[in-house]
Amino acid sequence: MKPSAFLFAKRGTYRWASAASLVETAKLSQVAPYIYIADVLQRMVDGHLAKRLEETLPWNLTPRHAVN
Repeated sequence: MKPSAFLFAKRGTYRWASAASLVETAKLSQVAPYIYIADVLQRMVDGHLAKRLEETLPWNLTPRHAVN
């Protein structure tokens, strides 16, 4: 399925914009988007608390996730 398929529904446009924003923010923070998203999803699975959301922002990740 092409990403543009999400654009046909109003909610889909918001989802696409959110995903694109996450990817671009990760890039601007010198973090590989795939690594960033995989890390955040793993933290969620591991029970990361929502009140500690700031720890999951791209600029707060540890250096091991930085793009070389």
